[in-house]
Amino acid sequence: MRLHCLYLCLGIFCLSSCGQRTSEQREIQEVTTLQEIVSEKVCFAYDHNDDLMGLTLILNGIRVSGQLVYALSEKDRSSGKIDGSMHGDTLIADYTFVSEGRISIREVVFLNRDNTFVEGIGDMEERDSKMVFKNRSALKFQNHIVLRSVPCHK
Repeated sequence: MRLHCLYLCLGIFCLSSCGQRTSEQREIQEVTTLQEIVSEKVCFAYDHNDDLMGLTLILNGIRVSGQLVYALSEKDRSSGKIDGSMHGDTLIADYTFVSEGRISIREVVFLNRDNTFVEGIGDMEERDSKMVFKNRSALKFQNHIVLRSVPCHK
């Protein structure tokens, strides 16, 4: 009889702990699903002759993070992370990359037009160990390098 009670108590304990795990698993699944809804990953690329450029963005509201790669002919290749935000149709971000063995940070600005991104070009200066545009309102968005939407690789 004692053995029967022991098995019964052990069974109740196992069932109650299984219910807790299921509840925790549901909460984790709900948070993951919410993050998938809030965050969106989009990718853009430029590929012409020997020039390649890639931009992977993870959009979370107006916050943006992701990867940026430059592989332009006659220039040093660089790749790194971006972190910034969308201001209407304009992405303003810090680009953190390694160049010549040093970590560098440079401001980048991209204009979103018709599901493409065009990088802003302008005079820069160093402020607080970071290269930034002297005057963002004077940036030129030339169409010679247009990053077009492409499928993201997993």
